[in-house]
Amino acid sequence: MAASRTAVLILGMHRSGTSTLTGLLSMLGCDLPATVMPANDFNAKGYFESLEVCKLNDAILASGGSIWHDWQSFDQAWFHSDKAPEFFDRAREVLEKEYGSSPLFLLKDPRICRLLPFWLKVLEQADIGLVIVQTHRNPLEVGKSLQVRDGLHTELVQLIWLQHVLSAERYTRGIQRCFISYERLLSNWQSDVSRVSQALGLSWPRSAEQVSAEVDEFLSPSLRHYQAPKELVLSGSEVSKWVSDTYATLEMWAEHGEDEGHREALDCMFGEFNQAAPNFAKVVALAQSSFRKSVEQERELSILKAELQEFRLSQAPALQPVDVVVDRCDELLNELAMFNQRLQDSGQQLSNLQQSCDALRGISV
Repeated sequence: MAASRTAVLILGMHRSGTSTLTGLLSMLGCDLPATVMPANDFNAKGYFESLEVCKLNDAILASGGSIWHDWQSFDQAWFHSDKAPEFFDRAREVLEKEYGSSPLFLLKDPRICRLLPFWLKVLEQADIGLVIVQTHRNPLEVGKSLQVRDGLHTELVQLIWLQHVLSAERYTRGIQRCFISYERLLSNWQSDVSRVSQALGLSWPRSAEQVSAEVDEFLSPSLRHYQAPKELVLSGSEVSKWVSDTYATLEMWAEHGEDEGHREALDCMFGEFNQAAPNFAKVVALAQSSFRKSVEQERELSILKAELQEFRLSQAPALQPVDVVVDRCDELLNELAMFNQRLQDSGQQLSNLQQSCDALRGISV
């Protein structure tokens, strides 16, 4: 018997991409959570995700000794630990509170990518059907965004990006799913939502034609604060081969549909990446610590410069007489230079005249 309720799980590492897709699908009639995370300066359009789900995921990560921007795989042993049952109960309560009896709702939080074994089991226990939309964004753009917002080094963000997208792909195999790119969604949203509908076997409550004007206004250029040519990623000139190859695969799947033949390569990268992670974890942590100190120093310098400028403006009336004197001195110096030049010219003219007179005397003699 098919489940009477369906969750559309939006997976992706960066909130701009997942938020854009989630907001768009909500306009097509999918239900949002009751407690929506508020918009802020980094995403003025809003996040369209449950604040309660986000808090729960943070608690799960903390319980397992992790955090949202951890680039290493979440400890799989945690899912079978004595601590896990408590969170399974809390998760079912959160779903009930946030979505009630909604037959078609949107579930989204980047943290879920690393916690998929937990959430897949929660939804199964709640008898909620599941379909997956995995969206990705250029990792260089993600890196710049999180560097500005959270002070994370761009190379570290690439590792976080890689862990999230590889985990999301690996743990959702066998579930009805579809892959799209943030860039394509912004340029041709109608084509993408049609493809998602067909791939997932869903009929949107509202048609694309009904919400076209609303969506076009929502998908404004301001959503994309940072842009980087995808060729820089695909060429491998700015990122590691792991990142470049993974991004290339996701781009192909977003363009032409999923190809199971690529899974072996993704498995290989996933294994190599997680096997190597403990060996350079300390180096990454040290580099990030140094980067944070550098960012803090730059921030302090900017504050000091602003305070100095504010002081100068506040003291402008008192400094004005001094400025007048300085300006007058400059004028006098300029006049003196002009006078000296004229005097020098006059001296040269006098010397020339003296030579002419001497010549005339010689002739007369």
